[in-house]
Amino acid sequence: YLAGLTRYDQTHIKGDSIVKVEGDSSRRISVGGENIDKNTVGLWHLDEGGGSDDYIKDFTANAGHGTPTGTTYSNSGKIGGARSFNGTSDFISIPDSDNWWLDSGSSDNQWTVSFWVMFNGAPGAGRRGFVGQYQGDSNFWSLYYIDNEFAIRVRVGGTNVVSSNIGWTPTGSTWYNIA
Repeated sequence: YLAGLTRYDQTHIKGDSIVKVEGDSSRRISVGGENIDKNTVGLWHLDEGGGSDDYIKDFTANAGHGTPTGTTYSNSGKIGGARSFNGTSDFISIPDSDNWWLDSGSSDNQWTVSFWVMFNGAPGAGRRGFVGQYQGDSNFWSLYYIDNEFAIRVRVGGTNVVSSNIGWTPTGSTWYNIA
């Protein structure tokens, strides 16, 4: 975590340093652990190269560590490493928690979900799930890609309380920030 720096892919600094940016004055950049606020209920970098069981670390105090199934590590993520999914059966399972529930679609529980995604090629037809919580066919929330659309669903008691699609035709080998 570099405070005040947005080009993570080109600068690697250890310890407090003075950095001279061409055409700019010197500035101090702090390096170290992330500054995670109390409202963050889950933060996964997905850049762990290996381990066993629940080694996909949640960097919050909630400790919702994940267990990968079928995913592989790649050192060519958007920021650091990444996990590669096959689009059909790979996933990361995180223990269920009330922290993940979207409050039946009401505005009482406001959320932001943000992640980077890149397809190796055109995603094609069918559903490609990104993130969600599933408690059965009647109760779930999900963010996913389906047939050239990005979709969000919140279903409670068998009724869609949030259902929205927007046209999206992602191209392969391009990073997209979903937020």
